[in-house]
Amino acid sequence: MRSWKIAPMLCTAWVVVACGGGGNGGGSGLLPISLKQSSAVVDSEVKALDTVAQLPARGADSAPPTASAGRGSLIVSPPALLQRLSADEFSLRLEEHPALKQVLMGFPAITGKSAVACGIDLRELEYRTGDEKGAIINANGVVMIPTGASPMCQGPRPIALYAHGTWFTRDYTFTKLTDPTQPAAAEGMLVAAVFASRGYIVVAPNLAGYGKSNLPYHPYLNGDQQGKDLVDALTAARKALPEIGGKDSGKLLVTGISQGGYVAMAAHRELQATGQSITASAPISAPSAISLLIDHNFQGLTSNGATPFIPLLTTSWQTQFGSLYADPGEIYEARYASGIEALMPSNQPTLNDVITSGKLPAYEFFPESDKPSVPNPWFKQSGDANLIKGTYIRAVLEDIRSNSCPGNTLAPLSDLPELAETYVDYRLSGAKEVVDRIQTATGVDLTTLGSIAAIMRWIENPPWLVGVALSAGFGTDLPAIKRTMVQYAPLIESAVLHMNAGKKFKLPSEEVNGSAANPGASTPLQCQPRNAMRKAALANDLRDWTPQRPVLMCGGGLDATVSFRSTLATAAYFRANGMPDDKLKVIDLEATPAPGDSFAFAHTGFRLASAINWNILNPVTAREKSQKTLDGYHYLLVSPPCLLAARSFFESHADTN
Repeated sequence: MRSWKIAPMLCTAWVVVACGGGGNGGGSGLLPISLKQSSAVVDSEVKALDTVAQLPARGADSAPPTASAGRGSLIVSPPALLQRLSADEFSLRLEEHPALKQVLMGFPAITGKSAVACGIDLRELEYRTGDEKGAIINANGVVMIPTGASPMCQGPRPIALYAHGTWFTRDYTFTKLTDPTQPAAAEGMLVAAVFASRGYIVVAPNLAGYGKSNLPYHPYLNGDQQGKDLVDALTAARKALPEIGGKDSGKLLVTGISQGGYVAMAAHRELQATGQSITASAPISAPSAISLLIDHNFQGLTSNGATPFIPLLTTSWQTQFGSLYADPGEIYEARYASGIEALMPSNQPTLNDVITSGKLPAYEFFPESDKPSVPNPWFKQSGDANLIKGTYIRAVLEDIRSNSCPGNTLAPLSDLPELAETYVDYRLSGAKEVVDRIQTATGVDLTTLGSIAAIMRWIENPPWLVGVALSAGFGTDLPAIKRTMVQYAPLIESAVLHMNAGKKFKLPSEEVNGSAANPGASTPLQCQPRNAMRKAALANDLRDWTPQRPVLMCGGGLDATVSFRSTLATAAYFRANGMPDDKLKVIDLEATPAPGDSFAFAHTGFRLASAINWNILNPVTAREKSQKTLDGYHYLLVSPPCLLAARSFFESHADTN
């Protein structure tokens, strides 16, 4: 959660995905993919993406004109060239983030698509946007222009407008894309690989309060300001394109991860409200139902990262409304209240520096006297170093009871799968994946065999080994199959140990699948809270509009950083207000995809990455493995497959604009 540094294990996971979906191809699929292969362009995809680029556009130039020094205007024109990388040079840069390279080079083995087709011109975009009151402020970010001889990299290109996730230090900038010491580099390289190297023009601003912004705070989850900020970056970039070799096809994908998913949705809302063209949006792991998340955090389903998130929120919303408090000491314990309004994003190098200096606790949100009835098994929610005052927590809980919002209900904590330790182990370890694969390959349900001994006797049966190996794409070489199955042995044992937990609990997406038909689904925010933080959350909740253009919402059902319940509640609201299924796709990567699901590749890769991550981690206790896996779940496991799904979703809808 707290780092975009991607562990080498992820590389292994996505390569396994590639070999597992090989269809009729020969070989094991485990051979490394060469740099020459990564640069080759497959004709079929060139034609597909070129079709996306060449489709007739409506509204490409429909953004309203701005004054020369107004919103969406350029501060520096043309944008300065920061770096020019050929396709081969960019591939080599990906070597600095080997997991990223393997993530993106594993998928071509399934789809037949090349991984890196285009070089990239990276330019700094300096533009003007507005603060929470609309006053003009400076901002910067980057524009990535695809280059190269391939037809995929030339002519009118689609635009991917990208909003970054939450970061806790001010020096978070995409302008230092290839600097391995820059915290934004991994996120930026992932976006460049998924989009720019595949022929998309990428517009990726540093949100207000980061980079060269002259705003002294970050307007965190202020939907109006952040949506307009992203649109202003798009407006400025489009003005610059003729001067920097970019040609806009008029096809636009708006996407982002975490906070960036929220901002992407807010920007989609802004584009729609102002009559500007958009092809599709893909908010990933988005806190779009922010009032739900605030209520749930105080009720005990507390985010992994709540202690830095809340100061970002209170500073933003106090600046927006001026009514959260007369003094921050009304919310925060005295040891933190002084200086907390200027704490986030920090000028210190890392969040850990902020914590070790005593300005924030690592996890403790609640005092011991007001801790939740069911403790979070993954991190310490309560303690003597708590951030929030018990009196404030009790006041918020009383307001939730007295002025509940129909779209924010939460089941008893004891019923939540996210807090069920053995259930989470069962899924993250890959045990459920093994049970499912064996049942698919052989028709045998391990959970009915009754004992570890019975299962171990059964798995020694060579036909079973061959059946599972064939289903996983490993061929028929029995000695090789047996070697491969060694890695599955601990998963099978884990399946037996946790099968009861798997039977008891359901994913959030399984719990609320029919929630669009529930009473109040169409009016989830029909409530009148008295608490000022809950009022501000209600005002910034994005369940107040219905998209007219296609939306993909992607995430993971066990996300401990931004609960997937936010995505589900938002999607339920959209459906209850008439958004048709063909325009709204929701992906819970934890769920088993339906037969023929075109996004099955994302599910498969995610689940294998999770299992491999869980099983190689030290220390070796299940609880610590699950905790460490959940720490990286939000960004490291969910983001790559969801971004690839976003690209696929956009290309499937590009001819509908």
